[in-house]
Amino acid sequence: MEMISPKDKEKIIKEYEKSGVSAKNFAPTRNISDVSLRNWTKAYKANGIDGLYTKYDKDR
Repeated sequence: MEMISPKDKEKIIKEYEKSGVSAKNFAPTRNISDVSLRNWTKAYKANGIDGLYTKYDKDR
């Protein structure tokens, strides 16, 4: 599975929020799970882009 960078996650979140559709309908259009999309959105709202970094991200 390909790792998605925090910047790409942020882009996906913004597209999702603008779309007005549910995470369940939007996530498959980006080849991600709706659970991941909801988790990213929650982390982004709480901590901004810093919330999207994982321990595996090297560009932190």
